[in-house]
Amino acid sequence: ANRVIINENCLYSVHPENPDWTCFEQSASLDVKSFFGFENAVEKLAMKQYSLNIKKGKEIIEFYINELENEGVTYIPPFKDIEGVPVVEVTELEGACAVSSSRSNSLTQSHSDATTHLSPEAHQTAEANFKIESEYIKRCLGELTPFQESCLVQLKKWMADAHQGKVPSDQTLMRFLQAQDYNLEKAREMLCHSLVWRKKYQVDRILSTYDPPPVIKQYFPGGWHHFDIDGRPMYILRLGQMDVKGFIKSIGEEGLMKLTLHVCEEGLKRVEEATRTAGKPV
Repeated sequence: ANRVIINENCLYSVHPENPDWTCFEQSASLDVKSFFGFENAVEKLAMKQYSLNIKKGKEIIEFYINELENEGVTYIPPFKDIEGVPVVEVTELEGACAVSSSRSNSLTQSHSDATTHLSPEAHQTAEANFKIESEYIKRCLGELTPFQESCLVQLKKWMADAHQGKVPSDQTLMRFLQAQDYNLEKAREMLCHSLVWRKKYQVDRILSTYDPPPVIKQYFPGGWHHFDIDGRPMYILRLGQMDVKGFIKSIGEEGLMKLTLHVCEEGLKRVEEATRTAGKPV
């Protein structure tokens, strides 16, 4: 069954006071039947994009009117129906709506498709952007269901509003969503605690500021070693040859914690690089 139903009516008519003027009336209704508990968010997003769609349409009309004026065209005869040509009336558009963080301009994309005859270059650009977005999701995040994409968009919006536009990467957001089985409230709470903790220990700067002590460089039995068969970076740690008490005595628990954080952050960086190289999520 359709989750979202959109009814749109457009009417062109002759102005009652001047037959040379054309009146245009447009009305639309949106019915979100079911969208994984995000009906209100989907409704607001759709209405926002519909308003942008109307605004863009007005800009296109004004652009071509100005072009006609620049060419010296001041009068265009009214349109007349050609006899024998059937008239098809389309008043209802039904379809499923899939929302993503990056797919919030789906209604604008539909508008670009509708204006192909007016602006083929704009249509090609919009189509290319849509393909790039789909390729990005598939390459960096993997195959996502509409529900998972909706959760990602919602969490991204929450973080942008709460942190003044500073949002973690999509891969980071997906990790927290997956950890909480796509429970938005729990994922947001867990992510906020993580950001506070990272700020407290300056984890975001640890790759550029941390310099392992000489004892770690000389005696720590662990290091990065190429990749496994699936392209994932490998870290080998020989626990049997690790003198835990000696390290704690030499660098303390805080030193071991910084070392662990450095290894984890470097691992995330290597995973991102491997994802870009492989062209798929690693």
